[in-house]
Amino acid sequence: MKHNLPSALLALSLAAASQSLAADALSAASPEAPAARLAPSSLNLKPSPQKPLAPTPFRGYPEAYVLHNARVHAVIVPAISRLVFLAPSADAPNLLRLDDALADAGALPPDPSTAPDFFNIGGDWVWPVAQSNWPAFSPSSSDWPPPPALADGPSTVKAWVEEDGTQYVNLIREYPPPVSATLERTFIVTPHLPVLICEQVLYPSVFAEDENDLPLSLWHISQVANPDIIHFTVSTPDFTPTVVEGTLFPGSFVVIPGDPLLGCPATYTPPPSSEVKLLLPTSSLSARTPNGLFTVDTTPDAHAELYSNTGLGYAELETVTSDCSSVPHLSTLANTLVYCVFPPGVDSLPVL
Repeated sequence: MKHNLPSALLALSLAAASQSLAADALSAASPEAPAARLAPSSLNLKPSPQKPLAPTPFRGYPEAYVLHNARVHAVIVPAISRLVFLAPSADAPNLLRLDDALADAGALPPDPSTAPDFFNIGGDWVWPVAQSNWPAFSPSSSDWPPPPALADGPSTVKAWVEEDGTQYVNLIREYPPPVSATLERTFIVTPHLPVLICEQVLYPSVFAEDENDLPLSLWHISQVANPDIIHFTVSTPDFTPTVVEGTLFPGSFVVIPGDPLLGCPATYTPPPSSEVKLLLPTSSLSARTPNGLFTVDTTPDAHAELYSNTGLGYAELETVTSDCSSVPHLSTLANTLVYCVFPPGVDSLPVL
């Protein structure tokens, strides 16, 4: 059976969120309003909290926050600044990949000076600098692993429920020099919409040095467990993706001719024992897994990157914004993610 997402309803919520974000981003970026940049809470897009949302334990973590309604269940852990669980219900399998041993132990990121490898616990997170810019401030002058300034760490958290029943979890994380930026992610679940919404704002720290020219970017990553096919849309039937790393096996990438205005449906089917990273001209990606369908849509548009590693048992659905300046008051990045999750039996969703 194939389910259809209520596209018009989602499109309306996306448009409203985007307009609010744009207004706040312009205000925060204005040199005439430095006070707005001194108080990250001024970027919050919603009214003052009505009722606190209490934390609850999750796996080995004593403090986690649950957002849920009848059709979506999400868990956020501030200690590692990640969305760690997303499924249609609390008793459904997690569609995000999460390392069981690390999660059960309540593992925290190690000191990057003693353990420089990536803390690959899984889940969903954001890096504030695109990978292409990592060599500029990496001790090894390379683009992997993440430089120490991008090492995983905790966020401050506020969580509340509005009078209408809408639930919010707001995470704020400060990145040290040379990144010198503040990342704010606000996760939202309404009483009825079958989606998780995340409003993201990234802006240079008020204490950043003017001579710091490291570009900032919202690089969002969802690590999805064991997908058997990835859906997206491309512009033309003859589109060929750019392969950043690994090998694109013949027959794994398929484009279906479609409407010239709406684009062409395309799929990537991960072959066994394969690894590849592709650049894609889309801001919507869906991954079908044995446990259900996971989809994420970004607005305003950002280009997508797909990293698939069947040996490790996951694919990363990624969106990356254009770079902005890290000089205070010059630029602020903001976008909205809409996640949809469906149980097994869903094949694909229309791209908004």
